[in-house]
Amino acid sequence: MIYPPGHENFPGSNVNVPEDQHHIIGRQIYWAADSFAIAFEDRAGAEREPAIELVVIDKDGNASVFKHSLTPSNLCGREITAWGHSPWWVNRIDIGPNEGGVRSVSAHITSADTRCTPHTVELYSDQFEPTRTEVHTQPPVTHGMIVDGVEVMPPPKKKQ
Repeated sequence: MIYPPGHENFPGSNVNVPEDQHHIIGRQIYWAADSFAIAFEDRAGAEREPAIELVVIDKDGNASVFKHSLTPSNLCGREITAWGHSPWWVNRIDIGPNEGGVRSVSAHITSADTRCTPHTVELYSDQFEPTRTEVHTQPPVTHGMIVDGVEVMPPPKKKQ
């Protein structure tokens, strides 16, 4: 599991997580031509800004994850006032080759806001910051009914 960093994939690992750990991954994952990097959009939870996530894979197969938060001007293609969270989408992300430890990342973005036009956000990997590690705790195994994270109907007791 490479995203989010620190996350383990176990039953219930995506249930009842804090709001600041909600992620809505974009439609596609984009690979670098050399297969040592991938990028995707993270629309995040309601209280956080959207971002482009960049995963860089070293020669030993270890992944490091980096984030570049997208501002309203990144999403629109120009400075804009009163950004109303208009729908937007990433049409494509191009990841350049590793040149001295730095890669170019070009995100082609379209917004439904009529003040915006399709555009490209040009970034470099050294403009990204490490993505925050998230550790989810494994919920206890239960066979009862759970509502809002609380067991409201315990399983029937075994006859002795």
